[in-house]
Amino acid sequence: MRNQSIASFAALLIPFMLLLSYTLAIYSYNFNDEQATVINYVQGKGELGDFTARESEHLSDVRRVMQKVDVLLGLLAVTIAVLGVYLSKKKELGKGLLWGGGIGVLLLFFFVVLSILDFNGLFNAFHHLFFAPGSWIFSSEDKLIQLFPLEFFVNITKRILIIGGLMNLGAIIAGLVVTRYKS
Repeated sequence: MRNQSIASFAALLIPFMLLLSYTLAIYSYNFNDEQATVINYVQGKGELGDFTARESEHLSDVRRVMQKVDVLLGLLAVTIAVLGVYLSKKKELGKGLLWGGGIGVLLLFFFVVLSILDFNGLFNAFHHLFFAPGSWIFSSEDKLIQLFPLEFFVNITKRILIIGGLMNLGAIIAGLVVTRYKS
């Protein structure tokens, strides 16, 4: 049971760290006023400005995805906390942190390599996962693309990967400290 708990903790820590790094990247980004209005809308905090019907539909889709991300992040946090307490009582939390952080670093390294080799392919694959075909493709003349050009997505991806890498390295260090000093 203990090994299953360690594996479950590590397996849940990986998407938790990825989603949390996304959330932190968004909250720490310096958006201009128009971008901030859109970000507030997709986070469920405001109304959408003047966009075409296609752009508005896509942003509504993004809003639905973001709501699901928030719910998933909350569920993962609670589950990881419960498993973390259990593993701590069994003196196995360090192993869970080491495995989760280690696999998380490897996964992020894979995404770094993919981003460098073919960012457009990674971007397209992400959108195919979450959105209807063609619903997320816009002209360079569209307001949405003017506000959020490809450069924005490259920069936010870098932020996510850096924050995620640091958090996973932190989990590894915490795992080493906890493992070394467990009684």
